[in-house]
Amino acid sequence: MYDSIQDLRAFSDKVFDLIAEHLKYDEVSDGEGVYVDENLEVSIIKESEAKESERFYPIQKLLREEDGNIEPDGEEIDDIASQYFFVR
Repeated sequence: MYDSIQDLRAFSDKVFDLIAEHLKYDEVSDGEGVYVDENLEVSIIKESEAKESERFYPIQKLLREEDGNIEPDGEEIDDIASQYFFVR
């Protein structure tokens, strides 16, 4: 079964917004990352808290520097989304 492009986009936006919000209020620390649970809910946790390591994505790999600012990397986030949503 295939997913809609809207579902994929909504998931990417959810991850992007989570990271942007985290950057706004907290500093990024080593071992921190985005975790996608079995219900496709996302959270930022320590790697040691991840129940399934293949669902954990280090946050440093999901960031990019743009004009001296650190921000979420949309392309990397879209790569994660494509692992969970299959659009035809």
